[in-house]
Amino acid sequence: MTSFRCTVALVVVMAAIVLQASAMPPMTTERVCVKPDSSPIEGDIGPGQVRSSSDGCTDCWCDENTLIVYCVSGSCPPRSCHDSVRKPGVCCDECPNGYNCKTPGGTLVSDGQYVIENNENCTCSSEYTGMPTGSEGPQTMCIPLPTPPPPGCSHFNGTVVVGTKPGDFIHPDPCTICLCNTLYKLWCCIEVCPRPECRDAFIPQGQCCPQCP
Repeated sequence: MTSFRCTVALVVVMAAIVLQASAMPPMTTERVCVKPDSSPIEGDIGPGQVRSSSDGCTDCWCDENTLIVYCVSGSCPPRSCHDSVRKPGVCCDECPNGYNCKTPGGTLVSDGQYVIENNENCTCSSEYTGMPTGSEGPQTMCIPLPTPPPPGCSHFNGTVVVGTKPGDFIHPDPCTICLCNTLYKLWCCIEVCPRPECRDAFIPQGQCCPQCP
């Protein structure tokens, strides 16, 4: 009789334990990864998962062992145009109209083209590796235009003899001869006349020095 009572009591205790266990919420085994405060990823990341930021510039993944989230941000190449656009979810800008440059004055120049601006020839070329590049994109390579020659050679006082060019000789007067140099400047020499040996010397027309009859 005693043995039967013990058996019944044991059954009752076991049933109570089973009921209590069934009433408890199930234990979870899901592991949660820890994201740094600077993470650009929204929501949770599971172990071994990889997710990208909304702008497409950062990839984050969760280490399965440490449950720590690591992120790596990509870098974009220098801009190759000044009218770039960025599509949603794409990290880097795109150039729908191709390579172009901007002059110091703000003029947009297509690849392989040039403009004359502020007396300079400004060229845009994607093939030239020395093209200057600013933070907003490539800049044009500008070279000053050749200076047109002056209208003629000039004296030291600034008087211009129109029509003369380097290598020309001119005679401002019968006693002076001038040579125009490569800088369009006149070098002049004045003839020194000997003292005449007569009292009735005269200067012939177009001559510099006096002569005796």
